Amino acid sequence: MFNNPNLKEDLINLRDEVLNFSMKFESMHWLDCHRFINNDLILNDFIKYLKEKNKSLKIRIHSTSTLYGNEENYYRRHIKPECDYFLNFLENNWKKDLHFKYFDLKEKSMENHFLIISKFEDFDE
Repeated sequence: MFNNPNLKEDLINLRDEVLNFSMKFESMHWLDCHRFINNDLILNDFIKYLKEKNKSLKIRIHSTSTLYGNEENYYRRHIKPECDYFLNFLENNWKKDLHFKYFDLKEKSMENHFLIISKFEDFDE
C-alpha cells in the first residue's frame, strides 16, 4: 500500500467535487439494473444528501421482465428483492418525484429488452 499523508484530505476533496457535480442532476435513472443500493448507511446518506442538496431530483427506475421478476434464472433471482428493497426505501424516504416503470416483455428478446431505453419520455405523461 502506498503512503499518502494527504489521502484523507484528497478523498474529502474528491467527495466534495462529486457532490457538487451531482447537485446539477435533474434526474437519475436506473435502467434495468442488475444491482441496487441496499446498504442502509448508504441509502440514509443518499436521502440526507437529496434533502439537503438536491431537493428537486427526479428518480426513475425502468425495469423489464428480463431482469425484474426473473426468479427462475439462478443468476438473476437477486434483482427483484434488491429492487423492491431499494424502491421501498425510496418510497418511504423520498416522496417527491419517484417513479417505477415495469415493462412486461411477453416475448423475451434482447430487442424487446432494450425498448425501455426509448421509453424515458413516457415517464412524465
